[in-house]
Amino acid sequence: IYGTDVDITGYRVLQGGIVDSDTSTGTVEWSLDGVESGYGGLFICRSGTDCKLSCGGDNCMNTTLQCEAGSNCRIEPNSCEGNSGAIISGTFCPIITDGTS
Repeated sequence: IYGTDVDITGYRVLQGGIVDSDTSTGTVEWSLDGVESGYGGLFICRSGTDCKLSCGGDNCMNTTLQCEAGSNCRIEPNSCEGNSGAIISGTFCPIITDGTS
């Protein structure tokens, strides 16, 4: 899936899927809504892109956010930034990677 503003809604709807900022420049916003909606999915933020992933509850459970060199990744809530895979105040944070491993 490519796009600058992507809303993903539904139970595990992204499982095995990839959302990619591709050649977008500027800001890309992705939001998840629904029980485990991002489960097993991958978000890729490419170089030169400012990406924002919005999570709440279990929406980002077992979801990966790949932040490539030269990209700027932000996560809502802010408490998930730097807390890869953590559960903070009832919100499952995405697994954060740089894509090199």
